[in-house]
Amino acid sequence: MKNRTLVLLATACFMCTLSFSLMSGFAQSSKMKPNWASEGYHKDLEKSYLEVVVIRGESNLTKMRQMAQAEIESRRHSTVGVKDEIWMKAKPLAEYYDNDGAGYFLYQTQKLPTVAPESVSSTDRYPFSARVFVPGMEQIYKGSYGKGAAFIAGEVVLVGGIITTEFMRRNYSQKITQTHKVSQKESYTRNANACAITRNVLIGGAAALYIWNIIDGGVAKGRPHLSVDGKSLSFAPCFTPDYSGIVMNLKF
Repeated sequence: MKNRTLVLLATACFMCTLSFSLMSGFAQSSKMKPNWASEGYHKDLEKSYLEVVVIRGESNLTKMRQMAQAEIESRRHSTVGVKDEIWMKAKPLAEYYDNDGAGYFLYQTQKLPTVAPESVSSTDRYPFSARVFVPGMEQIYKGSYGKGAAFIAGEVVLVGGIITTEFMRRNYSQKITQTHKVSQKESYTRNANACAITRNVLIGGAAALYIWNIIDGGVAKGRPHLSVDGKSLSFAPCFTPDYSGIVMNLKF
């Protein structure tokens, strides 16, 4: 009875971890906030720059778009002066609406009227990265924090179970040689075999979870980010002894 309980406990542990990973992924991948959807977002590119207009207090989507367009045109007028035509073209790239009713509208404005701007798009796809080989790291990088934490916790629990059951198996194996009672030898042997089976189940679970982590990290969608001319664009804070600021990364 004890042996069967150990095996069932190990199997249940793996299944619960896998189920939690899946549920966390479905819950977070429904609609994650893009990394550009923030107040005051403004990024300089070589031929253009990107900025976000935030509209609040309006429930009609068409009206929100019109208000955003009017705001971006007002900004262009303040930059180049009041003219009959805004020769520095600003085009909408993407939009996002949060649960509080705020609308975020991403625009791209060319720096020179005769130079075509970069091709920029918002995407939830990510290029392959070596992070997929570290449990949970690619999921966290993509913005699925709950799913990433579930993969990390699952591997920690399973590996901890493997170490514990292997330690117990060795302990029972040593006790077999330390007694001459047949009944105790049989009991220790059963317990050692149960620990070995449980350990093997946990090893299989850890391997399966690791493989699932790699597959999920490679194919699952993530938090929308910007892609410039087909290259991944991301921004991150940078702090050094000499300076601090924002670093722009382009991944080919």
